[in-house]
Amino acid sequence: MAEDFTNEQLRDAAREAGISPLELREALAERAGVPARITGGGPQAALAMRVPAAVTAVRRGIEALSGRTGHAQGDDRHDIVDDEVGLTYRITGTDGGDGHSLVRVDVDTSAGKGALALAGAGVGGVALTVFFIGWLFSLTLLWMTGLGIGVLGGLLIGRSAMGLGRAKHRAEALAATALDTAGSGGDPPDRVLLPGVE
Repeated sequence: MAEDFTNEQLRDAAREAGISPLELREALAERAGVPARITGGGPQAALAMRVPAAVTAVRRGIEALSGRTGHAQGDDRHDIVDDEVGLTYRITGTDGGDGHSLVRVDVDTSAGKGALALAGAGVGGVALTVFFIGWLFSLTLLWMTGLGIGVLGGLLIGRSAMGLGRAKHRAEALAATALDTAGSGGDPPDRVLLPGVE
């Protein structure tokens, strides 16, 4: 099973097979009789423990790495909300039989996207109002100010959207690290570093 191999061995074997390490883990889990997928596409792993213990172990790993605390939504689901960046870690588990479970972590960015949409509507509304008033009263400086507000606001909102995308990638890597750590029974590292992400 996937727990019998080191991460380096799994990466090497996946590279030789021309597949991702996650696909190799899924194939090994299926071969061992553990379902390979729940539904969806977040980081996931087959863990050699029952569902409540597995979900709790992954939650504790994410809490240690992210500095945020979570709450249980039942024995098979926990959530960790990160209001600072506008995302939620949704940890779910299903019984794989023989004391194993399949745990998946989905990173939901709908809170951050909602905040960006609200900011976009606010900036757009203010910019259009200022532009329209300037146009209506033939005040060139005022309608140019409206255009400036719209362009600058759009750039800032676009930058925030890119930051949300980076935060989601970092959160998925953090979740994968927590899943890997829970599977090996070790302590999570102090910080997850990704190339190209600050």
